[in-house]
Amino acid sequence: MREDAHRREQSTDTQEASGRRWADRNGYTVRHVWVDLASGYKADAKHSDFDKALAALRNRETSALWCYMVDRFSRQGARAVLDVIDPADGTEPGRLIFEYDNLDSANERWILNRAMEAKEYSDQLSARTRDTKQQ
Repeated sequence: MREDAHRREQSTDTQEASGRRWADRNGYTVRHVWVDLASGYKADAKHSDFDKALAALRNRETSALWCYMVDRFSRQGARAVLDVIDPADGTEPGRLIFEYDNLDSANERWILNRAMEAKEYSDQLSARTRDTKQQ
């Protein structure tokens, strides 16, 4: 397995350990760990922990959300990221950190590009799956 492929497939426990190390290095205290195991490509999948994490950031119960990779955060595209880093209601933006992608919401443009790439990949995967099932 290629190193890149291996890193993309790390377990949630390994991802959490990586996030805790990042928090220690950057002076953050881990208050809560949210994990959603539901498939990211299914439009109707419930992501209760994801919703709770976003609510905690919106309500200022936490100052930042760390996520292993952009495509582990959401495959819904730029809107999912924009809702956090540039809220439509004018509230203070939240901070998102994507360690593997080496992105922070301070670098908004690159996060949006990666978010759209994740959505495109998810759309392609869905189309391939549908085509395979139809045949």
